[in-house]
Amino acid sequence: MNKFSYQEIKDVIGVIDSNNLNENTIFDFVKIVYVSHITKEIDEKTLIFLTYATEEELKDGWYIDSFDFRNKMNEMMDKNPEATFVIEKELVKKVKNKNIKYIVVDSIIDSINGLFNYVKANRKFKTVAVTGSVGKTSCVGLIESVLKEKYNVLRVYSKRITPIILKAYIINLLTPEIEFIVLENSIYYHDHVKILSNLLEPDVGAILNIQSSHLGVEKLDSLESICKYKAEIFNHPEYGFVNDDDEVLSNLKVSNGSLYFDREKLLDNKKLKLIRIGKKDIEITGSSMKIDNDVKIKPYFLSDLSIMQYVLAYRIGKLLGLSSAAITRGFKNFVPVENRLAEETYHGKKIIFDGDITTYERMMQLSNNYYKKKVLVLRKVGSAENTFRIADIKNLFYKFDKVYVFKEVEYLDDFKDIENVEVVSDHKFMQKLDTVIIYHYSGYFRVWDKFEEDNLNIYDREKYKIMKDDKLKNVLLLHGWNYRNYTSMTEKTDAWHNRIKFVEELEKICKVHKLNFPGFCGEKEPKKAWNLDDYANYVNDYIKNNNLKIDYIIGYSFGGAVAVKYNRLFNNNQKLILLSPAIIRDAKNSKSFARTPKIIEPLRNFVRDIYVTYIVKNPYMKYGTKFLRSSYQNIVRIELIDDVKMIDPKLVTIVYGSKDTMVNPKLAMEKLGKEYKNSINVIEGGSHDLANDSTKKLIEIVKKAL
Repeated sequence: MNKFSYQEIKDVIGVIDSNNLNENTIFDFVKIVYVSHITKEIDEKTLIFLTYATEEELKDGWYIDSFDFRNKMNEMMDKNPEATFVIEKELVKKVKNKNIKYIVVDSIIDSINGLFNYVKANRKFKTVAVTGSVGKTSCVGLIESVLKEKYNVLRVYSKRITPIILKAYIINLLTPEIEFIVLENSIYYHDHVKILSNLLEPDVGAILNIQSSHLGVEKLDSLESICKYKAEIFNHPEYGFVNDDDEVLSNLKVSNGSLYFDREKLLDNKKLKLIRIGKKDIEITGSSMKIDNDVKIKPYFLSDLSIMQYVLAYRIGKLLGLSSAAITRGFKNFVPVENRLAEETYHGKKIIFDGDITTYERMMQLSNNYYKKKVLVLRKVGSAENTFRIADIKNLFYKFDKVYVFKEVEYLDDFKDIENVEVVSDHKFMQKLDTVIIYHYSGYFRVWDKFEEDNLNIYDREKYKIMKDDKLKNVLLLHGWNYRNYTSMTEKTDAWHNRIKFVEELEKICKVHKLNFPGFCGEKEPKKAWNLDDYANYVNDYIKNNNLKIDYIIGYSFGGAVAVKYNRLFNNNQKLILLSPAIIRDAKNSKSFARTPKIIEPLRNFVRDIYVTYIVKNPYMKYGTKFLRSSYQNIVRIELIDDVKMIDPKLVTIVYGSKDTMVNPKLAMEKLGKEYKNSINVIEGGSHDLANDSTKKLIEIVKKAL
């Protein structure tokens, strides 16, 4: 992630005042808005902007709901006392905690724009942008996978890319080594593509297809109007790709430095070269295809849509200097985002899992495939804004040999009487089929989750980065002691929610089990305080009660300490992967308690609570319940070096960041000694929050350990 000195921030965003700032502060995380793929533990190096939705953005339809973090200023400051806040001058008088660090600006929006433009201006990169009605997400994923074979690539990913999300990506993740940015430009309002393209000007632009899914949006009253507004993606690039098989897109043409739709002039771009792609570029043999008589590939799903996706990725790869071998590797390494679409085998038959939201346009794309015999199974239908139009159902259903609909499916009464529809109550019928099965389960669910829920016992194979069930390692995650995950501090129900990218990557290589410790993310608290043995016993009960065979326990920070104690008390052969484990205590990390005044013993505990909570202002104590405060006191000073030494080094993988300020990695290595030299991994530049700031390197270490 990018790092900014305080001086840089002052120069760029127009600071007019500040409070409690250290001139030497280096910020390594700029939080503008929550983005699941931009996460890091909030600490003293975090800069938080009190962002809000402007009236113009709301009018332009960028947000489903309005938001204004200015109204939650003091609440956010209480939850994140270490961070530095960026606030507008009108809010200064409303700050309750005068010890909070903050920067004052005239305009939050202008300051964010200034930082966004500053990062862009100081980086050398090119942008590839794709728009269209259906298939953009997987297409951008393909392009990313191909370009990664030669370049450092940043993919801007969100289900709904807005200007503020785009700016958050660029400010945090457009580091100097990035050579290409790839993203999709969606249209929820007529000028969205134009706005996004002006914010991040594409060097290469593409329109995949034009479908009716956008009809009804202001000014989008025909396929032609959709095409004209999506064509704004060609305002800046030198190269533009269009699907020439699309009847609407085939009307786009370049003449004398201008882009036309039929005879209507749309825009001027003298450098634009329009490149037409289509099925003419491929040759199909069985379930494989050959592009330009060059690269042969077996797509994850062979359909008209996937053909265009692969041809576009191939052509862009060639345009940008990739070899045929590199493009082939990129195709083979491609995994559809969130694994919403996958190919598997069920009782010897091909099954195509589709886990996306149900729309008529998407379902039609699924039907336009190259399988001779195919059936559609509707396990769950989920419609966004009623886009699954009943009037068009017959046209869709008759493209399949048979349609099986589960009896609990929504809209069942509307189409159960169609000639080729059969209502079913379980999966037994699938065993008798001798056709390709397209299995639709709406809702952005990961493939293996839904197969498991339906007891189909199917898992993505190696091509999807997932091993078969009999080889899948069972991993139990034990989270750290993050006061922001106290039940009183969050509505989240998963203590790993702030490390979601790490968990998603982990789920590709193992079967993940997670638990919440009492007092965290809604988990009920016992009446009496716990010690480390109690937490280990809690883990043991969880494993037994759920009848689990755990191959590895991955413990982060405090969770690492619990993992070690569990090994010693219940399973001496349990393999452990310890991430930034809290197994040593030095003076620096126990200072809150070391500074507690020496007083008469009966009063010590009471005064210690008051002192640490209100004088030292330790957030782990300040925001905790009585149970959490007392339990924290019981475990915070325990050292487990001797316990670790009693575990076979071959069973333990320890990972630290070289810049961990919570646990001293050098001291840990020194205390563990030479026997554990091969068990310890230090990620250069990594912090205590390895799961966020060093995700890729951490996953590689975990893979090796597994």
